[in-house]
Amino acid sequence: MKARSALIAVVVTAMGLAGASANAAPNPKFLGTWVLDMSKAPAPAAGAPAGPKSLTLVTSDAGGGKWKSTVDLVAADGKTTHQESTYTIDGKPSPISGDPNVDTIVVTSPDANTLVLAESKAGKAVGKTTVKLAASGNQQIITNEGTGPDGKPMSRTQTWNRK
Repeated sequence: MKARSALIAVVVTAMGLAGASANAAPNPKFLGTWVLDMSKAPAPAAGAPAGPKSLTLVTSDAGGGKWKSTVDLVAADGKTTHQESTYTIDGKPSPISGDPNVDTIVVTSPDANTLVLAESKAGKAVGKTTVKLAASGNQQIITNEGTGPDGKPMSRTQTWNRK
């Protein structure tokens, strides 16, 4: 769940280039380096593994109407994972690498300060991530909803700060 949420957050954040006419043009303030606010991260549930030491998201303009997002996670045990995706926000599927729970995302932008990511694995819907950019452009609130690795429903809200 931690790796899935990290990549999804990154991809959602990074996903936001010009898309179909039904999508708003995303705010370019989504671009940049973001870090998870660990002081606001929820404590792991009883019996769950410890949360990450750090999560960093980098979203950049990849050219040609695409954005690229990478997420680097440092787990409590010091192990690292790297996830990335290059995508458009035109409602078309894009692949994600490095995420064991999600292999495809579809990104839309209902307004300039919101990105919505539909996630799937092997063609099956597994979650939805919503990214809201604060008016200041220095903070994002990312909400993940879906199915955790244990097959149970999950929902989590994270605060990410511009680095």
